[in-house]
Amino acid sequence: MTGVFSPADLEANYQGFLFYQQLCHGDEPLLYRQDDRWHFSDRFDLRDYVYPNWDESWNPNTYSKRRWKGISTTMAGYCPELNSAWVREQRTHYASLDTPTDTDQRVQELVAAGELADPRAFDITAVCEQPALTPKRDHE
Repeated sequence: MTGVFSPADLEANYQGFLFYQQLCHGDEPLLYRQDDRWHFSDRFDLRDYVYPNWDESWNPNTYSKRRWKGISTTMAGYCPELNSAWVREQRTHYASLDTPTDTDQRVQELVAAGELADPRAFDITAVCEQPALTPKRDHE
């Protein structure tokens, strides 16, 4: 309805779902009650749920044609930032952590079926026409 489809939001929602499933359920929940006190398991590590794919600069949205017209103009204003040391370091870091997810697979199925535009067309590197590190979706 908004003209925006966000794979990053889907990934964050899915990882949140997994987190809450593992928080209190299963053989070894991450949160448990012992001696009338709540404890976190030693296995608890938020990094197990937070991924580069939550970042829309790494895992781009798709947009309706009408919405894209304004967004692409705004994004183009950020093209010089792609050359900043911090952005290059962040994208290199993301590439080192990035692995295919169930959400990625589903998005690629929708793209292959023609039901969703390829998010890579909406990536800032495509807008800026610059080569850059790209998510693993480009390597499948």
